[in-house]
Amino acid sequence: RPPYAMAGPAALARHPPFTAEVTVDGVTHYVTTHQLNIANGAAHAGSRIAVDAGIDDGLLVAYPLGGPARWSAMAGTVEQVLTPHRTLVHKGHLVGRQIRVVTDPRLPVELDGETVTATPLDVTVDRNALLMMVPDSFADT
Repeated sequence: RPPYAMAGPAALARHPPFTAEVTVDGVTHYVTTHQLNIANGAAHAGSRIAVDAGIDDGLLVAYPLGGPARWSAMAGTVEQVLTPHRTLVHKGHLVGRQIRVVTDPRLPVELDGETVTATPLDVTVDRNALLMMVPDSFADT
């Protein structure tokens, strides 16, 4: 986590906010932020996203870190880290099976720190797409 804390403020100082049209399962929301995250799992940067977030629930979670002000991005990061016990809905996160993000202008999209494409972006989850070996005692939910 220390590298995030050190690199974040420097990057934020030269990063303008953007507005994104985020459509989750057909419902459109507009967010203005410095960072929009989409997760399929329970953790982000070593912290739990929410008490009810999971990697095997077939759901995606979209959440901005703060609003348009630079300080709100830092405050949003701190809030995210300090509230892992809250539910996704209580935290105001957008939850669904299909997410589309549109920005104007087009913006780069990073996946685990690597730029892989640009907006517009369509994200879905393919349940049971990854086969894994697990003990016989594993209960698949």
